[in-house]
Amino acid sequence: MRRSIAAEFYDLAEHEPEPRASAVQSVPPRRGRPKTRLLTISELADYLSVGRTTLYALLHDGMPAYRVGQVPRFDKSEVLAWLKARHERRYSAD
Repeated sequence: MRRSIAAEFYDLAEHEPEPRASAVQSVPPRRGRPKTRLLTISELADYLSVGRTTLYALLHDGMPAYRVGQVPRFDKSEVLAWLKARHERRYSAD
């Protein structure tokens, strides 16, 4: 007697082969990560009221960013924390 397609599918799902090792790590599932929207360079420039050139200079100085292809994207909370720490380092009393 031939087994149903559903039964074969469930058997395959239970005995799924181990994933192959890869040189590139995969991104973990989104379940545990906060759902923050990454800003483009133009959106962040508008939010901070600075020019795009200024943001590229800050990016060169170490401002946190994520690369999506060749385009930098920014997490607003990370950028604000970085700017605050940078300000405190520069203007703290010695």
